[in-house]
Amino acid sequence: MADPICLWLVEDELSYRQSFEDLIATTDTFVLDRTFETAEGAATCEGAPPDLVVMDLQLPGADGIEGTRLVRSRWPTLPVVVLTLVDRADAIVRALRAGASGYIVKGSEPDEIFRSLSEAYAGGTYFAPNVARHVLGIFTSPGPDEPLTAREIEVLHALADGLTKAGIADRLYLSPHTVDSHLRSVYTKLHARNAAEATALAVRSGLI
Repeated sequence: MADPICLWLVEDELSYRQSFEDLIATTDTFVLDRTFETAEGAATCEGAPPDLVVMDLQLPGADGIEGTRLVRSRWPTLPVVVLTLVDRADAIVRALRAGASGYIVKGSEPDEIFRSLSEAYAGGTYFAPNVARHVLGIFTSPGPDEPLTAREIEVLHALADGLTKAGIADRLYLSPHTVDSHLRSVYTKLHARNAAEATALAVRSGLI
């Protein structure tokens, strides 16, 4: 029999840590080696890494997006699967950009969770069906009719990093009015209705 897949769980809620531990105990395919309440704790842990990290998004300190970046920065080939209550399209896209290999919503059926972990461990990328349906329209929308300017792409990068309009203005040393103007142009060119759609379309088109 093959050795079980070694997991680390990053989750600050005690009740869910226990629920996940109980779930993993029902199968011989996985073993829960360690749990962490913060992403920083996992990313700075001494010793050998696990086979796979399961990461919540809503964490104290660095959130799961930044936590995924931290983990992947230290162990570039280590798969990270996001397991969260958050199913917004912008969060899904940001998790992918950070290096996540899967995204599944808490409350999914056990078989769905096990499948997501197995596929990520095997080198794939897995979306739970409800998550896939949520972003399908975004990723299948047409690309831009005309190219984005270099400044518009900078604005898109900042938007994908989760910055507000004020944050984008601060990062790029622009006025809020100028940021608004660039965003309107980006939405028009990408046929996007909001920041989430614009970010997802930009990722799909290879713009960011």
